[in-house]
Amino acid sequence: MAQQIADLKEKIAAKRQEIWNQEPEEMRVLKQTKFPKSNSFASVMYSFAEIYHLTKNIYLYREAIADGRVPFEAGLKMLSLQLEVGAQRYQTWKLPESSGLVSETAQALEQAQNIQEVKDLLDELLIYNNTLFVWLDSDIPWFKLGKEVSFI
Repeated sequence: MAQQIADLKEKIAAKRQEIWNQEPEEMRVLKQTKFPKSNSFASVMYSFAEIYHLTKNIYLYREAIADGRVPFEAGLKMLSLQLEVGAQRYQTWKLPESSGLVSETAQALEQAQNIQEVKDLLDELLIYNNTLFVWLDSDIPWFKLGKEVSFI
């Protein structure tokens, strides 16, 4: 395994362990952030959607590259672009540490030699992203929204 990929995999795993039982500081900051023309609830909902979509796309690319539906090198380039866009979106929502991990992953993919390296690295990033997602999801008052918000 390329050393850069192995090191990044370990770094993401360590960061994931840090946030497993304790909400990351950037999540606490996000929940108190009010962007122009919105409130903190809107910030949480939009960032929730960003994390969800990036995680879904990482998984889809991972699977498409692994099973050959997308050629290895082309798939890595497409995934790297997706990750760079995701990192920029994370910056928009004031998630600098998460943005950095996503951006580093995009860069590290250039060193990947085989699908197992890619899968191992992306698995760590997927678990990390899903942990962020759970921290946001746990604070969204879904039941209250379902009772009080109606579009008809």
